[in-house]
Amino acid sequence: MLHFEKAVSVELPLHLASHNPETLRWAIRYAKLFERTESPLWLAMRALLAGDEWQVFFGVCDRLLDQLKPFDELIVRSEKQLKHLSLLELFSYLSVLA
Repeated sequence: MLHFEKAVSVELPLHLASHNPETLRWAIRYAKLFERTESPLWLAMRALLAGDEWQVFFGVCDRLLDQLKPFDELIVRSEKQLKHLSLLELFSYLSVLA
C-alpha cells in the first residue's frame, strides 16, 4: 500500500510505527518509498516519527540514496544516448549485447 500513496493515510503508518516498527521499515524498503523523497507520505513520516531507531533508519535511507545517485545518473545518460534509436534499432542493439 505504501507504493500507492493515495491508498493510505498517514495515520496507518504511524499506527504501525508504534505497534510494529520493523514491519513498517520492511514495507518502506520493499515499496521503495524512501526513493521518492518528495512524497507527501514520506515527508510526513520523516517529520512525525522520532526516536533513535527511526533516525538511524532515515540516515541509512539517505546514505543509500547517496550511493545510488551515480547509478541513476548513468541510467539517465544511457537513456539519452539510446533515445534517438528506433524500436527496431534498439532491439537489434540489445540482441547484440545479449
